[in-house]
Amino acid sequence: MGAWSKEEFSKVLIQKGMTESAIETVMSKQNLYPPLLGSDIVKLRTVEQLTYAVAYMMLEAEAHSVRSCIIGAISNELTEVNPELSKEVKSKLGLNDKQIIASMITLGYEAEYAPVNKLRKNFNDVVFLEKIGNLFE
Repeated sequence: MGAWSKEEFSKVLIQKGMTESAIETVMSKQNLYPPLLGSDIVKLRTVEQLTYAVAYMMLEAEAHSVRSCIIGAISNELTEVNPELSKEVKSKLGLNDKQIIASMITLGYEAEYAPVNKLRKNFNDVVFLEKIGNLFE
């Protein structure tokens, strides 16, 4: 996970205007620099950060009337659900062994508009004020 290496991460922080002393502080805090907690935590934090990017990409696509669907846990290298399929997809995309597929998004225009009747819980069944049971009114 090269992006989390001290050298690469420092470059990003410098680009954001951080001083050397501030960068040293960040690199010494477990909650700010995941490699201090081990490779599993680095993977989790990386997926967390990717999730934000994927969500914003999908929102932006929707703003342009482009529909999207996330393809995540079906087969990626982090879940290891179907390693053969992951290898095939990486090969077709021309990715190397250092690149990891964590998620994919399909994008496209609808052939024709088809309204979806989504089943949703009542607002007051899922949203509360300060603690469960206090209705948000």
